[in-house]
Amino acid sequence: MSKPFAVFDIDGTVARTSLYLATVHAFMRRGIINKDDSAMINQSLQRWRARESDDAFERYGETCVGILNKALTSVKLTAYQDVIDEVMEKFGKNIYRYPRQLIAELQSKGYMIFAVSGSEQTIVERFCKQNNFDDYIGNNYQ
Repeated sequence: MSKPFAVFDIDGTVARTSLYLATVHAFMRRGIINKDDSAMINQSLQRWRARESDDAFERYGETCVGILNKALTSVKLTAYQDVIDEVMEKFGKNIYRYPRQLIAELQSKGYMIFAVSGSEQTIVERFCKQNNFDDYIGNNYQ
């Protein structure tokens, strides 16, 4: 028996933020990302906000990915989980109204609701469970 389904991107589509970028900035606030790398992220963020180039957002994202990947090599799992808790506390229910209404409507019609995200699987799982998605997939860090 088949069942209808809908798939939603989370970051910036359902959620009013990128869970990934919120995680990066939480690492910065906690000092897990060093000051020099934090300054690079902030400079890249300001270039994007000023729309200095057509690819400024991509460069900002690439900067965040590279620096977070480097920082994660020395982060204890408990510290990572604390960051996830902080991001979920702040953004877990911060979703756009239209997707929330659409998801509720589809669920009432018997649809399965799936989520995809470039954010890390742990935070994707937390977000999706909190917001009643049926299944989800995120990025797995090595």
